[in-house]
Amino acid sequence: MPKFKTFSGLGDPSNHLKSFDSQLSLWANDEEVYARAFPSSLSGQALKWFHKLPPHSIDCWPDAVDLFMDNFGASIVNDAYETALMEIQKKRGETLRSYATQIEEVPPTYQQPTKR
Repeated sequence: MPKFKTFSGLGDPSNHLKSFDSQLSLWANDEEVYARAFPSSLSGQALKWFHKLPPHSIDCWPDAVDLFMDNFGASIVNDAYETALMEIQKKRGETLRSYATQIEEVPPTYQQPTKR
């Protein structure tokens, strides 16, 4: 079994799932193995979160991905969204309300990782 780079609850959970998948896929291609190995890729607050899950709440790998993303998905780094926000500049004479409206109109995009 590979030694996984761990996810502590900080950073992009989507990247963690991709890294976990690429490491484990060299050893196994079985959803049950993925679900059982997943806790060994967690540390800190993420591991505490996992241990607080109700018993038998993860029956398969997609369940683990869904629960993980439900809890940590807000941390996903979205480069296009960040770039769009950074490109908005307050124009000379523009009201603060108008400027704020531009920011609110940038649609946050979120792409859930592919489930096995």
